[in-house]
Amino acid sequence: MKYQVDNKSTELRTEQCQTTKQVLISHNGEIPLISQTDISYPKVPQNRESQKLQCVNCQKVSNSKLKYKNGKGAYLLILLFVVFIITIPLAILVYFLKMFKDVQHYCPECGCLIGTKHFLIG
Repeated sequence: MKYQVDNKSTELRTEQCQTTKQVLISHNGEIPLISQTDISYPKVPQNRESQKLQCVNCQKVSNSKLKYKNGKGAYLLILLFVVFIITIPLAILVYFLKMFKDVQHYCPECGCLIGTKHFLIG
């Protein structure tokens, strides 16, 4: 199959099937590559899992490193369990399980705290 390029218009014609397709041709006759558009990544964590975030310190985009820390939500839940005398062991369990802790997202490159996703409060 032979192709002909018409330099006056930006059309590509084939001799066999006579279909017309529009292509972009630069001044030097080469077809330019489509460049990838800039993707913006969040600077604040959106969930409790590791995710691609842009560091506010070094401006690099990478998967965040997670650390778990007891926060106000965990302490509030423990207090509610103790006040309503549900069970002390259940209140202690809240203190040790990751699902009740705040998740802190750190940049793996520079170690800067990017943000915190709180449990219950915030």
